[in-house]
Amino acid sequence: MDRRDVTPFPGVRPPAILVVGSANMDLMARCPHIPAPDEIILGSSFRSTPGGKGANGATAATRLIAGTAQGGVALLGAMGRDAHGVALRDNLHARGVDIFSRWRPCRRAWRSSSCRGRRGEQYRSGPGGE
Repeated sequence: MDRRDVTPFPGVRPPAILVVGSANMDLMARCPHIPAPDEIILGSSFRSTPGGKGANGATAATRLIAGTAQGGVALLGAMGRDAHGVALRDNLHARGVDIFSRWRPCRRAWRSSSCRGRRGEQYRSGPGGE
């Protein structure tokens, strides 16, 4: 049996590289320090940056095989059903990554880090604990 006979992508040429992983929108605020429990502090700037181990790996793979006849790269994963999910999809398409995703309820994660190397993370699930 030929590999092309068992493609999970009916009607589509299988990618040369399939990355299974996450795509996240990193939301970053510059703050003077990591807040203590129950402390509220003001940030001086804010930015959104596409990321996620799967999206970063797919982007790197696309750059590695650029200009070769090896085929394309695809990311298989879930995307949020919101503006961030659309922005992630558009960013990956602009970088030459095909996307095979399932649109899911959104999840948010907050990470705090300092220039001294301390970090903390908080996660909040979407509807139904997704």
